Amino acid sequence: MIGFLLAIINTIMIIPFSLAQHLRFLIIALPWIVLFLMSEVNAEEEVNSWRFGWERGPTYEFNRLIPRSGTKIDSLDRFTPEFKLSGRVGGALHLDGGFIESLDAIGGGDFKTKVSQARLYTTGKYEGIRTLHYKVKFAIENSSFFVKDFYIRHYLKEDNHSLTFGYFDPPQSMMGDYALMEDPAPVSALSSGLRLGFEYGVHTDVPRLAGAVNVSTIGQNNQNEGQSGRSSPLRTTARLVYIPVYDQGTKGESALHFAGSYSYFLAGSEGLQLRTRPESFLLPYLLDTNKVPFDDGQTLAAEFLYKTGSQIHQAEILTTLANYTDSPQGTYYGAYYQVSHVFYGDFRKYDPNTGKLLGIESSENELKVVPGAFEVAGRVSYVDLTSKKIDGGKQQLASLGLNWYYNTHLAFKLEVIQGEVKHSTLRDSFTIVQGRVQLQF
Repeated sequence: MIGFLLAIINTIMIIPFSLAQHLRFLIIALPWIVLFLMSEVNAEEEVNSWRFGWERGPTYEFNRLIPRSGTKIDSLDRFTPEFKLSGRVGGALHLDGGFIESLDAIGGGDFKTKVSQARLYTTGKYEGIRTLHYKVKFAIENSSFFVKDFYIRHYLKEDNHSLTFGYFDPPQSMMGDYALMEDPAPVSALSSGLRLGFEYGVHTDVPRLAGAVNVSTIGQNNQNEGQSGRSSPLRTTARLVYIPVYDQGTKGESALHFAGSYSYFLAGSEGLQLRTRPESFLLPYLLDTNKVPFDDGQTLAAEFLYKTGSQIHQAEILTTLANYTDSPQGTYYGAYYQVSHVFYGDFRKYDPNTGKLLGIESSENELKVVPGAFEVAGRVSYVDLTSKKIDGGKQQLASLGLNWYYNTHLAFKLEVIQGEVKHSTLRDSFTIVQGRVQLQF
C-alpha cells in the first residue's frame, strides 16, 4: 500500500507544474495520506486513540498503541505507546480600513476597506523514535491562496541546537509579532521573503548568543512580498545575535541585543525586483525597481534592541548590493527606528534563543479600567531603491499606533502614517489613517 501511494506521488511530481503547485499538493495531501496509513492497521494488534480539546484554540492528540511483548491484548493497560502526535489548530483574520489623504493618482481621498489576511494553521509535535516539531500555515491575501510557511524541526543536545526543513523566512530580521500593523518598509523591501530550505540554529547561555545558518532555494512567486529574488536557485543566509544583558523579571524581560546578518544569492530565471508599500495593505507598491537581470547579489543587515520590561527600542539597517548583467552595480538601503510601550505592567515577550520579538503577555492588574493590554508604538523609516540607472524611488515614513488587545482572540489597532514618496512617475506627500480588527484563535 505504501509503495502504491509513493508511485502516485511520483507520478504527480513529474507533471510539469511549478514548484509552488507541487508544494501545495504535497502539503494538502500529506495529512490525508497519514490518516489513510493510520487506518490500515490490524485492530487485533494495534489501537489508535484520538483526543480533542481547547486551549486558546482547538487541540488534538493522536496515540498509536502497540501490545507489550509477551502480554495478552485484553486491556489498554497492556499496550505501550508507539508514537504520539499532538498539536493545535489556529487561525487569524485581519480586517483593515482607512482613509488616505492625497495620492489622488492612485485612489487617494477615498475610504478603503480590505481583508489584509486570512490564515489557518496547525502546529504541534510528533513523539516517537525522534521528537519532531512541525507547523503548516495557509494564507489568503489579495485573492491569492498560498502556503504561508511550513516546517519540520528537530532539536539536538538539550534543545540548544536545532535542524529545520521547510518553507519559511531566512533569518534576516528581529521582526516577529508586530507592534504596528505592518512590518517596516526597509525589511519588506530588502529581506528575502519565504523560501524552501534547511536551517541550523544554535544558542548558548554563556556568553548569551543565538545564531542561525540557512541554505534555501526557489520559493513561490507570492505577490504580497517585497523582494522577488525568490527565483534564485541558491541563497545562503547567516545571522548572529549577541545579548550582553538579559534578565527575565516578573514585569517583563530586560535585554540588550546586537545582531548582524549576511545573505548571498545567485541569479535565477527572473530578474531581481525590490519593492515596498507605505506599511499599509490599503495601498499598492509605490516603490518598485521592476525586474532587472542580474548575476548575483548580497544583503547585509545590522540590528539593535534595548528592552526594559514594558518598553522596547529597536532599530535595523539593511543594504542590498546587486551585480546586474547589463547595468552598473546597484546599491539599495533602508533603515528604521521603533519604540513601543505596553501599559499597566503588561509586556511584549522576547525570545533570547532566537533574538526575536513575540506577542503580548497580559497580567491581572487592579489599576486596569478595561480588560486586556494596551500598547502604543511609533516608528520612522526610510527606503532608497534608486541606484544609477535604476529608479525604484525613495520613501520616508513616520507612524504612530495604538493597540488594544482585548484578549487572546480579539485586538483593535489604530495607526496614523505621514509619508513622502519620490520617483520618476510619482512625487507626493500623504497621510494614512487606518485601523484593524484582528481576530485569531
